[in-house]
Amino acid sequence: MARVWNRRRHLYLVRLGRKPGRHQLIPNGQKLGTLGRHGETMGGAMSGDATDLFAALQFNTSLGGSGYIGRYNRSTGTRDLTWSASTDTTERLADVITGIADAGTLVYVSDHPDNLVRCYTTAGVWQSDWSLTDPGAIALDGSGNIWVAQKNEGTIQEFSPSGSMLKTINMGSSSRPSALYFDSANNQLMVGDQGPNMNIQIVIPALKPLRGSFEMKYCGCLFMRIVSLVSEVTFSSHFWVTCPARSAMAATYL
Repeated sequence: MARVWNRRRHLYLVRLGRKPGRHQLIPNGQKLGTLGRHGETMGGAMSGDATDLFAALQFNTSLGGSGYIGRYNRSTGTRDLTWSASTDTTERLADVITGIADAGTLVYVSDHPDNLVRCYTTAGVWQSDWSLTDPGAIALDGSGNIWVAQKNEGTIQEFSPSGSMLKTINMGSSSRPSALYFDSANNQLMVGDQGPNMNIQIVIPALKPLRGSFEMKYCGCLFMRIVSLVSEVTFSSHFWVTCPARSAMAATYL
């Protein structure tokens, strides 16, 4: 499940599973409506700003196959733009786009089959590519730097806005970083670890070692998968975690 907040404390979700495909609008736990059509979005990557949402789309022959990004207007609830972000147009099941993050007029995308982090304008105009093996979840910090998880390698890479590699954080051989959120107010990176520990790890980038970690449980059982993180630091000290196990779930933590 991917998610994104807006300034009115509304939470947008996209379900994963056998029937993903719509953006769910959930303010304070109450569903208001949906954006997009059933079976339209992939569910593994989404970002947004005050005007638009950006989401990875499912395989669609009318678009040209897989690897497409859709832009959705928050006011009208309609998809007003699509663009191809990968050369892999034949994948029907697995995620081709494994991470999306936007800032200002730019959108950053993890193109997993091509081992690229790609930069576009919010109008879908290509700007640049950076080579990176196994690119996944993306987060942006307050300086405009881009953090990209490499789940299978257990590492997180930091890039400058121009694409220069700045730093590597090694999370450990058993770690599988699958979700990222950068808390700019506290200058710390929150990492959803899909490895054996199944926890959220807090990293101070300037120091690299972990600041802390904690498990996430639902009905006494550890979550099976950590897909995305989002902080509510603008409004309170809570942040949200979205993790699909047997069904779509969201949890909030202090």
